[in-house]
Amino acid sequence: MPLTDNTIPQNAEDSILFPIEEIVQSPLPGYVGPTSISFSADDSLVTYLFSPDHTLSRKVFAFDLKSGRQELFFGPPDGGLDESNISPEEKLRRERLRERGLGVTWYEWVKTGSTRKAIMVPLPAGLYLQEFHSFKTRA
Repeated sequence: MPLTDNTIPQNAEDSILFPIEEIVQSPLPGYVGPTSISFSADDSLVTYLFSPDHTLSRKVFAFDLKSGRQELFFGPPDGGLDESNISPEEKLRRERLRERGLGVTWYEWVKTGSTRKAIMVPLPAGLYLQEFHSFKTRA
């Protein structure tokens, strides 16, 4: 005797339909959280890539462990990486790595000979060096 499930809708009118926006969304869930989390050489700052507008375009943010403050550390002046300025080879490399991020996709802390803190950000327009001075004072 075959088993049957009476809960399966028999026609389309009885089905629960999900809008396509709920099934397929970009960025995918989990892509809007901070990524590439890194500590400064003196362990006073935590930096990370984040998109405050919840898109795939990310910027570098800094979090001061002592004060608990965070702010934008580096935003690309030219918008950074986007689909229009990626070479075919880079598109294939990003596809193999399943990299979907845009804007700033990578940065690295630079070891300087002094107490200065700086990061290096490679972008299509060139290599940027951004020094961290201090958090801006807020009025």
